[in-house]
Amino acid sequence: MQGSSVVPMKDLRGYLTKEQIDKLIEAADDPRDELLIRLMYYCARRVTEVLMITPHSIIPEERIIIFKLEKKKGEALLRVPVQEETLNKLLEYIEKNQIGPKTKIFKITRQQVYNIVRELGRKSGIERIGEKYIHCHNLRHSFAISWVKGGGDLRKLQMILGHSNIATTMFYLQFSPTEIRETYDKIFK
Repeated sequence: MQGSSVVPMKDLRGYLTKEQIDKLIEAADDPRDELLIRLMYYCARRVTEVLMITPHSIIPEERIIIFKLEKKKGEALLRVPVQEETLNKLLEYIEKNQIGPKTKIFKITRQQVYNIVRELGRKSGIERIGEKYIHCHNLRHSFAISWVKGGGDLRKLQMILGHSNIATTMFYLQFSPTEIRETYDKIFK
């Protein structure tokens, strides 16, 4: 693997490493764009969920953001931890732009966010993941894979992702043959 090539995993459709996420963040010239990437990755959120947050959604003392999820049976609220650096940048952005407590923080469309992610991918040399162009959902997907590879508990991942069924979350337990062999060798050598 060289440069910014994306880690290919047939079963998991490829994902971005932490280093590649950092490259996307560094490619952002606009603080808004940086925050969008950070929230989609570090909070494992979908674009629409990120676009719905307001300053009122943030509980700084707990490092929590409350996201609204669209479910088949209506709307649900999900409390998700947020990385400290991301939280600080978000609070600074809100203050600098004088965003009211119940006003949406990001006043852009979903399509604009898709274009931002594609452009940041281009600028950072990560235009494609496997056969497809980089996409917003790749950030959420990469978070989940990083969580599992880092030894994170599957039930907690289910809660962060907002999956109602653990079977949906178990998708992230698929590993490549190389990873299985490396783990085997680590345990039994």
